[in-house]
Amino acid sequence: MNRLIEKADERRSAEGLTRSDFSRALGLSASYWPHIVAGRRRPGPKVLRALAFRYSDLWNDILLFLAENPTIVGPASTITGKDSSRRCQDAA
Repeated sequence: MNRLIEKADERRSAEGLTRSDFSRALGLSASYWPHIVAGRRRPGPKVLRALAFRYSDLWNDILLFLAENPTIVGPASTITGKDSSRRCQDAA
Protein backbone atom coordinates (compact mmCIF):
# COMPACT_ATOMS: atom_id res chain seq x y z
CA MET A 1 0.00 0.00 0.00
CA ASN A 2 1.21 3.48 -0.83
CA ARG A 3 2.37 5.75 2.02
CA LEU A 4 -0.30 8.35 1.22
CA ILE A 5 -3.05 5.74 1.37
CA GLU A 6 -1.64 4.35 4.63
CA LYS A 7 -1.65 7.78 6.25
CA ALA A 8 -5.18 8.60 5.08
CA ASP A 9 -6.44 5.20 6.24
CA GLU A 10 -4.81 5.72 9.66
CA ARG A 11 -6.63 9.05 9.93
CA ARG A 12 -9.89 7.39 8.92
CA SER A 13 -9.43 4.79 11.61
CA ALA A 14 -8.55 7.42 14.24
CA GLU A 15 -11.78 9.26 13.39
CA GLY A 16 -13.71 6.03 13.98
CA LEU A 17 -15.08 5.82 10.44
CA THR A 18 -15.54 2.59 8.54
CA ARG A 19 -13.98 2.47 5.10
CA SER A 20 -17.43 2.71 3.53
CA ASP A 21 -18.34 5.75 5.63
CA PHE A 22 -15.00 7.33 4.76
CA SER A 23 -15.69 6.78 1.06
CA ARG A 24 -19.01 8.56 1.40
CA ALA A 25 -17.39 11.38 3.40
CA LEU A 26 -14.99 11.91 0.49
CA GLY A 27 -17.90 12.01 -1.95
CA LEU A 28 -17.18 8.56 -3.41
CA SER A 29 -19.20 5.38 -3.68
CA ALA A 30 -19.10 3.21 -0.55
CA SER A 31 -16.82 0.58 -2.07
CA TYR A 32 -14.26 2.92 -3.63
CA TRP A 33 -11.92 3.53 -0.66
CA PRO A 34 -11.81 -0.16 0.37
CA HIS A 35 -10.74 -1.02 -3.19
CA ILE A 36 -7.99 1.64 -3.07
CA VAL A 37 -6.70 0.32 0.26
CA ALA A 38 -6.73 -3.24 -1.07
CA GLY A 39 -4.74 -2.18 -4.14
CA ARG A 40 -7.46 -3.01 -6.65
CA ARG A 41 -7.87 0.65 -7.65
CA ARG A 42 -5.57 3.65 -7.80
CA PRO A 43 -6.69 7.01 -6.46
CA GLY A 44 -7.63 9.40 -9.21
CA PRO A 45 -7.86 13.18 -9.24
CA LYS A 46 -11.21 13.27 -7.42
CA VAL A 47 -9.87 11.15 -4.54
CA LEU A 48 -6.64 13.14 -4.29
CA ARG A 49 -8.53 16.42 -4.26
CA ALA A 50 -10.92 15.15 -1.57
CA LEU A 51 -7.98 13.99 0.57
CA ALA A 52 -6.25 17.35 0.13
CA PHE A 53 -9.34 19.23 1.31
CA ARG A 54 -10.02 16.87 4.23
CA TYR A 55 -6.40 16.56 5.40
CA SER A 56 -4.45 19.61 4.31
CA ASP A 57 -1.30 18.34 6.05
CA LEU A 58 -1.13 15.44 3.55
CA TRP A 59 -0.42 17.86 0.69
CA ASN A 60 3.28 16.93 0.50
CA ASP A 61 2.38 13.23 0.40
CA ILE A 62 -0.09 13.91 -2.39
CA LEU A 63 2.58 15.76 -4.39
CA LEU A 64 5.03 12.89 -3.87
CA PHE A 65 2.35 10.44 -5.00
CA LEU A 66 1.78 12.49 -8.15
CA ALA A 67 5.52 12.68 -8.82
CA GLU A 68 5.73 8.89 -8.60
CA ASN A 69 2.55 8.38 -10.68
CA PRO A 70 2.48 11.14 -13.31
CA THR A 71 -0.09 9.43 -15.51
CA ILE A 72 -2.83 9.69 -12.89
CA VAL A 73 -3.68 13.31 -13.59
CA GLY A 74 -3.44 15.59 -16.53
CA PRO A 75 -3.45 19.35 -16.01
CA ALA A 76 -3.10 20.85 -12.55
CA SER A 77 -6.74 21.94 -12.68
CA THR A 78 -7.85 18.39 -11.91
CA ILE A 79 -6.36 18.66 -8.42
CA THR A 80 -6.74 22.35 -7.64
CA GLY A 81 -10.16 22.72 -9.23
CA LYS A 82 -8.96 25.86 -10.98
CA ASP A 83 -8.65 26.34 -14.68
CA SER A 84 -5.04 27.41 -15.13
CA SER A 85 -5.60 28.22 -18.80
CA ARG A 86 -7.85 31.20 -18.03
CA ARG A 87 -6.26 34.59 -18.22
CA CYS A 88 -7.08 37.38 -15.86
CA GLN A 89 -8.46 40.40 -17.57
CA ASP A 90 -7.28 43.70 -16.21
CA ALA A 91 -9.96 46.20 -15.44
CA ALA A 92 -8.84 49.22 -17.35
